[in-house]
Amino acid sequence: MSRPGNKNLLIIIAVLLLTNIGVLGYFLWFKKPGKQQQESRWDSKGNSNGIYESLQKDVGFSADQLSQYKQMKDKQRETLRPMFDEMRRVKDSLFRLLKESNVPDSISENAAEQIGRQQTKLDLQTFAYFRKVRTLCTPDQLPKYDSLIQNMFSKMSKPQRRSDSDSTKTDKKN
Repeated sequence: MSRPGNKNLLIIIAVLLLTNIGVLGYFLWFKKPGKQQQESRWDSKGNSNGIYESLQKDVGFSADQLSQYKQMKDKQRETLRPMFDEMRRVKDSLFRLLKESNVPDSISENAAEQIGRQQTKLDLQTFAYFRKVRTLCTPDQLPKYDSLIQNMFSKMSKPQRRSDSDSTKTDKKN
């Protein structure tokens, strides 16, 4: 465990773990969308309005392309569901260790490494999915699609700012 490569790996895994916990905590406790906001995310066909509408309006997908996209999206959900279930199982096993008084570092580090490997699988699967969706594009649509995906992931990686009304709910005033 004293090799520099192992320390770097543990630091990376710890950062990934803390990031995942932070994002999960944010969505579970701080981000409670109202019913109207939640309903507006889905159309009558059960499609996410975000990327589906962007592919239609911004990229210019035809009805046939949108149909193919929907099939790909449904298959992607089926593929990702067990991967997320496995991630949840491994994280649960890690956090169940909090109840134990003497847990060897090797056990928690092993769980963190499993989480890191699972996150890598999820990221690579997502990358492959968006590459496959890209094959639906015509040559004229490719720059628009690439821009859409870059913007989408850029927005996902930026921390969201809380509005003034949100900050007053959680701030304690003396």
